[in-house]
Amino acid sequence: EGRSLPVFFYGQDYLGALEAYCAAALFAVFGPGLETLRLVPYLFSLALVAAVYRFTYRAYSVAAARWATAIVAVAPMYFLQWNLKARGGFVEHVVLLFLVMIFFWRFYLEHDRRLVTALALGVTAGLSLWVNQLALSYVLVFAALLVFATQDRRKLGAAVAGLVVGSS
Repeated sequence: EGRSLPVFFYGQDYLGALEAYCAAALFAVFGPGLETLRLVPYLFSLALVAAVYRFTYRAYSVAAARWATAIVAVAPMYFLQWNLKARGGFVEHVVLLFLVMIFFWRFYLEHDRRLVTALALGVTAGLSLWVNQLALSYVLVFAALLVFATQDRRKLGAAVAGLVVGSS
């Protein structure tokens, strides 16, 4: 479309261009090429393994985290087929989902009301909404829990500010 910094992938009104910007950064460092392009989903897949371990460790146990990590690392072919190709932010969406869940867990269940946690929750939720608008389903549930299921509203404004920044 001739725009130098697109918000969404070319020809679409959805799927934020995070993957394209990450690829551009890697092209600047390593030069353009197919291997460099494939590095983006590969790095996000590694981040997914780490995020799954971190979330499962917090929510359950070390043993459950190890099993969950192993299942993600040696995933079914369909999962790998969608996640290991540069095609529009699918693995990025899953990574951001787990990061939102990790920060929500800290903010809501562990009552970590530090500014950095609130901003991290908001920014990752906003980025998640930008990358894939299907994130709205879980962001709305988390927002409803934060607004209606708790009396402790400290730093909620910071989380909303982070959401606005992350999604814009």
